[in-house]
Amino acid sequence: MSCYLYDVSRSPMPPRPAATRVGADGKVERRVPLPMVQLSYLVSAWAGSVRDEHQLLGDVLVRLLTQQSLPPEHVGASLASSVQIALAPDDTNRPRDLWTALGGSLKASFRLLVTVAADAYPWEVAPPAVTEVAGSASPMSHDGA
Repeated sequence: MSCYLYDVSRSPMPPRPAATRVGADGKVERRVPLPMVQLSYLVSAWAGSVRDEHQLLGDVLVRLLTQQSLPPEHVGASLASSVQIALAPDDTNRPRDLWTALGGSLKASFRLLVTVAADAYPWEVAPPAVTEVAGSASPMSHDGA
């Protein structure tokens, strides 16, 4: 099996909400909303025969169609969101263009979209919470001044 990353773009999904946590030093930290990123992969099989390639692709498709997100035990790093997976339509013909550009023969393949939050912003110490408001007031004059 071969997974070729050929496109990275901002996902149309809304950003992950802003988050807060307590840091190692006990201070409250916050992070702004994280943008979602979409990774486009071309998935193909390389085997001794076309029949074997189709069988491999079929096996992978069956497993992908039963999942909407990558199970956490298959994710190697701690991420700010789940890893969502989906099959994509071939509406732009980019995979076929890719095979031509690489000088190879057209192979059976499909597009896989992977969407994940981009860990783009650092955690920052949050400002202290407002506990009281101090001020003074004076009566207003009734003469319009």
